[in-house]
Amino acid sequence: MDLHLYTDGLRGRHSDSYTRQVAAGASEALRVLNHATVPGAGGVTYPATIADVLGSLYDAAARHDQLLSQLADHLSALLVSGLREVRAGGVGDPATAVMAAKAELLRARQAAATLAGALRNAQTAVSALYLLEDPDGGEDQ
Repeated sequence: MDLHLYTDGLRGRHSDSYTRQVAAGASEALRVLNHATVPGAGGVTYPATIADVLGSLYDAAARHDQLLSQLADHLSALLVSGLREVRAGGVGDPATAVMAAKAELLRARQAAATLAGALRNAQTAVSALYLLEDPDGGEDQ
């Protein structure tokens, strides 16, 4: 999947479909990383790779705060604009469902902040590590 900040070349134009695709892509990226980092898979041979991956994961975790806050805001706006029904098996009335979701989104934001901090600290701890001998015969990594 190709990711583009603006799907139509104009600032701020997105669609629900593309938003869903990007979220699915984020999930798939983590699945691929899980496979790439299995011992023996060949996806991690240098400490620098671990530091770079941790740095990227830190960036992703830190961006959750804005995303989750915006999703909570959208839920509030949908409730005000006429969200009136809950499907069978849902949580009570729409206001109760939105309130419950927003409470969980707040918990998720807090957890993401904790995750981001831990990833940043782990990246800092490994960032100065390197191999004395390159397993591929090239430059030290």
